[in-house]
Amino acid sequence: FMLGHPGKKLLFMGQDFGQIDEWNENTGIEWDLLQYPIHSRLKEYVKELNELYRAHPSLYERDYHPDGFEWINCMDAADNIVSFVRKSEGETLLFVCNFAPVLHPKFQLGVPFEGKYKEIFCSDAERFGGSGKGNPRVKTSRRAECDGKEQSITIQVPPLGVCIFSCTPSGPQSVKKEAAAKTEKAKKKTPARGRKKDRPADVLQAAEQDAAAPENTAASQSVAEETAALTVTKRADAAQSAMQEKAAALKEAARAAVAGKIIRLSFPGKGKMKRKE
Repeated sequence: FMLGHPGKKLLFMGQDFGQIDEWNENTGIEWDLLQYPIHSRLKEYVKELNELYRAHPSLYERDYHPDGFEWINCMDAADNIVSFVRKSEGETLLFVCNFAPVLHPKFQLGVPFEGKYKEIFCSDAERFGGSGKGNPRVKTSRRAECDGKEQSITIQVPPLGVCIFSCTPSGPQSVKKEAAAKTEKAKKKTPARGRKKDRPADVLQAAEQDAAAPENTAASQSVAEETAALTVTKRADAAQSAMQEKAAALKEAARAAVAGKIIRLSFPGKGKMKRKE
């Protein structure tokens, strides 16, 4: 139960094999207890829990994100059973924890989606000193509402035990997952770098194109820079020419205006002068 919940885990020295006496700084850890099966089995139990934790990112990747944890049922006070889901990118684990010394041979449980549910860990296994009441067969969900979920499975829940299931979706969700996995695989795939005679013609051609890509890119960049510079020069010349033409036109217009207002003098009568324009 503690391993399945978000957050980092801590065990004090000696707790991994069930040391009886309280830890004493004046004496060493009571390793001699491992000669007794109850202590050696507990040690193996903690060891497998640690290996399980390391092997499944859903137990630690999203410890501090709401998407990493989801309750299935935390209100079953009558049976003293809680169930929840831990999730990460591409993985979902289902936990079922029984806090009562009662065996449930056919316990219906809601599941997060349609698919197959395989038990990967059972605390009641015989190698841990339990009764061996687990679920050796893979469970396939069916459309039967339970715990607020559309899909459910029927499992055997051991007394005072915890069962952990890996969840493999089927149906539309499975198709989306497979498509995403194929896309990611295609991105990571790279052509083999063997000898030329060992590679197919198309792979060789692709490799040669990849090798020539930097040179082609540099050449293209140089041409683009020259083209841009030439374009700027042409635009500057065109602007200068336009300015010169505009200045010439203004001068011509000024001359025409002055010519149209030349003052001419005539003398029609004696002693009189008349101004004409």
